[in-house]
Amino acid sequence: MLLLAAAALALGAASVAGLDTMSLAKAREQGLLKFIPMTVAERDQLLSNVEAAFQVWPHLESKIKNYGPAADPRPTLKRLRDNIATVTDDELQLGISDSFVRVRDLHTTFTMTGPYSCFTVSTGLYLEFVEGSRDVDNDPKIVVTSTTQYAPYLGILGPDYAKISPGDELTHVNGMPFVEWFRKNQFQLGNGANDSGGMRRALDYLANFSGSQHRLPADDSITFTFRNQSQSGKPYTATVNYIAIPDQTCWALSCQLYQKCTNITLPGTPSSASSFARTKPKSASPSPSPVRKLDPIRFPLGMVDTSSFPAARAAPIGLIDFAPIDGVSNVGWAIFDPKGRNMGVIQVSDFNFLNYVSGDPIITPINAIRSVLANQLKDTNSLLIDLRNNPGGIITLANTLLQLFGADIPPFQARYTHTNVSYNLFVRNGQFGQDWLDAWSKAGQDDRYTPTVNWTTADSVNSLGQVYFRPVGVFTNGRCFSSCDMFAAGIQDNGLGAIFGEDATTGAGGANVFELADLQTYDPIDFKPMPLADELADPVGQGNYANTMRAAVRQSVRTGRYAGALIEDIGVKSDFVIRPRPSDVLGGGSNTQYDRIAQKLKDIGKQTGQRGLYFIAEPLEREITTDALTLPVEVEGFEQLTIVQDDAPTEPKSVRVPAGRQNLTLPLSLPGGAIGKIGATITGTRGGKQAFKVRRTINVKTSDADRIDVTRAPFVFTGLGKAVGVFNSAITSTTDGWNNANGTWRTGDGLGYRIHVDSSIQVFMKAPIGTNLTINVLADIDIFPKRGLFCVNVVNDGGSEDWLLHGDGVYATYTGAFGLNTMVNKSLSYTTQFETFAVSVRFLTYTAPPRRGATLRSLNITAA
Repeated sequence: MLLLAAAALALGAASVAGLDTMSLAKAREQGLLKFIPMTVAERDQLLSNVEAAFQVWPHLESKIKNYGPAADPRPTLKRLRDNIATVTDDELQLGISDSFVRVRDLHTTFTMTGPYSCFTVSTGLYLEFVEGSRDVDNDPKIVVTSTTQYAPYLGILGPDYAKISPGDELTHVNGMPFVEWFRKNQFQLGNGANDSGGMRRALDYLANFSGSQHRLPADDSITFTFRNQSQSGKPYTATVNYIAIPDQTCWALSCQLYQKCTNITLPGTPSSASSFARTKPKSASPSPSPVRKLDPIRFPLGMVDTSSFPAARAAPIGLIDFAPIDGVSNVGWAIFDPKGRNMGVIQVSDFNFLNYVSGDPIITPINAIRSVLANQLKDTNSLLIDLRNNPGGIITLANTLLQLFGADIPPFQARYTHTNVSYNLFVRNGQFGQDWLDAWSKAGQDDRYTPTVNWTTADSVNSLGQVYFRPVGVFTNGRCFSSCDMFAAGIQDNGLGAIFGEDATTGAGGANVFELADLQTYDPIDFKPMPLADELADPVGQGNYANTMRAAVRQSVRTGRYAGALIEDIGVKSDFVIRPRPSDVLGGGSNTQYDRIAQKLKDIGKQTGQRGLYFIAEPLEREITTDALTLPVEVEGFEQLTIVQDDAPTEPKSVRVPAGRQNLTLPLSLPGGAIGKIGATITGTRGGKQAFKVRRTINVKTSDADRIDVTRAPFVFTGLGKAVGVFNSAITSTTDGWNNANGTWRTGDGLGYRIHVDSSIQVFMKAPIGTNLTINVLADIDIFPKRGLFCVNVVNDGGSEDWLLHGDGVYATYTGAFGLNTMVNKSLSYTTQFETFAVSVRFLTYTAPPRRGATLRSLNITAA
């Protein structure tokens, strides 16, 4: 985490002369902690953005309910508004920052300007909660895990720093027990939304924190009381001077602009020929200047060089190495097997998975994780999903992942505030879909919130189905936040597994967050570019050191067992608290946490009978031919399996399961004699009750004998048959793909298509290699540009696919057509590369705007 931030700085500051690291006292004495002056118009623009953000912010009631009026930002903002022409620049910047910090919402943050914001302060030590207290909320045990040994910093930190050693137990901060100190300062530290998250952030604060989003300490040093573990717990105190570490790029830009505005040259201001001439503030901009997107969850220190400080503990390092999952970033897998524990582990660092190789950004990475569960981890006794320190990410990704561990997963839900700013953001331009529009109209005039809305459809979060059947645990801590909170809640709400926590709860971040650029894009009425955004743009990198902010805009609401409960300020309660032992965090190579969790999951497996369960029917999407209509499965621990095909819902077929591991086949049928995709639901019973439900896709293709010989006669599409079928992806339902509506072949219901549709009509043919084909296609399409494609392809039996239809004009690189209420009337030429092949008319969607999709009017294929 810290090294990533350091790398970001190195890239941005390569050509900037440095300001030396110094004590905070020296930075204060030299007058470096300044803010760039703003005009009254610029102040108004800044404060208006902030006021609009808190109009859409959905957590005010929850914050006041849980923390009282101290968490209300409105009095501070009103005071600033009433005195906007007379407050100092320090009072303005720090006052706005205070209003954000006090709400204890890591989704809702404000970044101040420099030069003040360019500094990060540090004590150079890291602390960790460990086992040893029965009351983790009111009397936690904390030990030092590492200290800096960088000589130039040691000279600043002061002589007492040498007393501190890894393993020493922290008891007091500035003369107060840790919890008392935390509660006294909780509205000044910007801590997490509950005690678990807050205390974790307090440990971060005692190590390092950035002046970009917090007031810097009023004192120049901090005093700790420790128990020395090498001297039988003898107490001692250590007063540590704060180090002030500048972000060099921020400093160069900020202090030069400060010089231009005030004619005051701060010590250490670099000389530069770059022009930072101020321009008149802009009232609006269709393309806002890049803003600094400092994520206070992933990068709590800001972008600062911390390479000389000890790295934060990565969870975990003892006795286990994680293997990457092909095509997916931030996720690894391992098997923890000391003492024969045989516990599978999936470690998820965040829910962004940004580096997936190709394909759908949701389904592609989840399929990769599913493959590991179905193959490498299929014989493990239990599974642990390690989410510690996971800051969140894509909400629908977390939601869709749940189905791998259970059936009938409901979509996550959220609501938004019923205010004028929310109307402008979510309703005025209709950019978020009909469900979010309908929610506004369903709310009463005096309602504070809209009704809840599903983030996505039930079908989309159950498109793959369960793959792991033995005991499942999720491992969290107070830094598990946002989508991580939501995933843990989903596990608990649906009874899919046990929650193990290093803390009593997760970090309690239940919301969808918009960055400033998102707010400006979706609501340019209320959100304008920040003052100085052009002047403080990094001329080398992509950063910007002007004010910026982000805000929670939609509030998560739980479903299932805890339906209606909030995640914000509450979090997800741990079923078992498993804190590390000192040997786990002090380099002893142990991992007692995993060992204890594995034993708990073993006990759960014995109690529930889950340990003996097993079901494998791979691959998820199988190809068979018309002369082999069966689905092979490997199964153990269930009494009966039943398969129901989507195209024959009234004809279930059941198979009894003998004791022990069995290889069985489930019978399939081909209603109507037409080839194509068979979607099937398989259920298993235990004790006479349904114990699991999974989905499988079987593509039934024609035998070679039934292929159409196009050289004998032209082909004219009239419907499905032995050589013509509809083939949908595993996540595309029959009703969303190509279907026959009273003789007309169209996609979906002809009114509006769904997201993630992949459906094709395929004609299986044969012809000598080198045969020249003419493919005539006529279709009506209503597809939002770049949100979907109408394609004509040739799928070769050798595995390759040739894309014949391309967009027009500037869209010529697209391998398909799109357009609003238009026609595709094309005569396409193709020379066969293989003797057997299929001509495919394919429909793909990436998002789901309210457009009709495609209607196929005719398809004719001839051979020259």
